[in-house]
Amino acid sequence: MGAPCVNWAIESCFFHAWGCAKRSSSDLITRTCSRPFLEWVVRGYLSSDRQVEFLSATQVKGLLTDASNSRVTGVKLGCLDDAQPQELTSDLVVDASGRNSQLPKWLEKIGYQ
Repeated sequence: MGAPCVNWAIESCFFHAWGCAKRSSSDLITRTCSRPFLEWVVRGYLSSDRQVEFLSATQVKGLLTDASNSRVTGVKLGCLDDAQPQELTSDLVVDASGRNSQLPKWLEKIGYQ
């Protein structure tokens, strides 16, 4: 998709107390790209999976838990086109919302520090 490969050990300079470290090739090779490009590629990959569904105009409003609040069982959803909140249960919940995540508040609300 055009993201350049970088061999960090040979293509960058690492400084320590005695100057620049000797450069040598390594298996540490990554692709560099912008976040929007990475998200576009990941979304394209996931959209081909029949078990993945994208929900438009939807925000996560909180966590669903078991009766003892010891296990997250899903999320509470707020849909912009529907005043009625919905619930989405799941075996795995991943917060990928970044630095403005509401997760700390939601965990506090269910009794975690």
